Amino acid sequence: MMRIGRRHHLHPPGLAYIAVTLLLGVGAINSQNSLLFLIFGAALGGVLMSGALSGAMLMGLDVERHGPVRVTAGQPVTYLYIVRNHNRFIPVFAVCIRELDDGKRGRPRRWSDRLRFGDAFAAFVPPRGSLHIEAPCMPDRRGSASLDRIAAVSTFPFGVLKKSVVFAQPETLLVRPRQVAPRSDWLDTARGATAADGGAGQRAGQGEEFFALREHREGDSPRMIAWRSSAKVDRLLVREHSTPTPTKVWVAIDFAGQDEEHCERAVSVAAGLIDSAIARGLSPGLLAPSVGLTLEPPTNASGAGKASWKSVTLDALARLDLAPTAARAPARVGHRSGFILIVHAGASNVGHWPADATHISADDALTMAQAIGAVA
Repeated sequence: MMRIGRRHHLHPPGLAYIAVTLLLGVGAINSQNSLLFLIFGAALGGVLMSGALSGAMLMGLDVERHGPVRVTAGQPVTYLYIVRNHNRFIPVFAVCIRELDDGKRGRPRRWSDRLRFGDAFAAFVPPRGSLHIEAPCMPDRRGSASLDRIAAVSTFPFGVLKKSVVFAQPETLLVRPRQVAPRSDWLDTARGATAADGGAGQRAGQGEEFFALREHREGDSPRMIAWRSSAKVDRLLVREHSTPTPTKVWVAIDFAGQDEEHCERAVSVAAGLIDSAIARGLSPGLLAPSVGLTLEPPTNASGAGKASWKSVTLDALARLDLAPTAARAPARVGHRSGFILIVHAGASNVGHWPADATHISADDALTMAQAIGAVA
């Protein structure tokens, strides 16, 4: 935290007060009326006292910001400000704390296009004391925002002069995309589509769940023989297990040259899918070939590992630059076991379920990647 300057501001009530004071002075000089001189002196004293009191009060002030560095668009958060008064005898009254992003003096806007900050108000801070106050913040758009300067503003005691002290506290804030929650049965729909396409549905394989009995064939392990069932039919029967249900899911985003609004909605749909997949114990991967994004689904991630992976994927979506890039996804799109969901930005009803995502079988993963340009 570093103090970088202080300013005097003229605001409408102060300008009106000064204008009236000047009129009183002119009238007193022209009329030589003692009462007008007395009123003019009192009004002028109010201006001088306002400047002296607020200036002395703000000189010993210190402000520190505390808050999350990762937020989600559309979800309000609260920031904490610690206001400290280092003056030995002078208390602090009626100070407003606000974030600055005015773009003046060659400074580009850093956060106001993504965030809406409210003001925090400190009514009283005793000498050598401190006060914790809060300010609301509403993230509007995903992306990176740089908080830079904090201003402490006061018009105490008469509202005539406005003074401010500016502090520098740089901090980078990441706004994650809004999450469009999928229908609760999206996973069952995906599994049904996978099975219908000949994917990893309920079929014979190397899993642990029982699938069916079949005739014994040469080369079958004796450990797989169902002896009780074989005794009933007087021939050897072998137990088959089903293919294990995949624990991976690819979320592929096809921006398809759409405008920014449709692309942002597609990103929100993808974020909702990732959140839901991790909540259901799946390991999601991200694929956005038109902007060069590929995140392989993690292997053997569980518990804290999946929570960490959720943070990685949502952060990647937050930083996603929608400008097309020449970068291509790798030709081998990871291990192809799992469900593949393509989110089309060009769909007229993107953001609604189930028509905003296409479910494709795991065995068609490479074909899917080629179809949306992920591989040559």
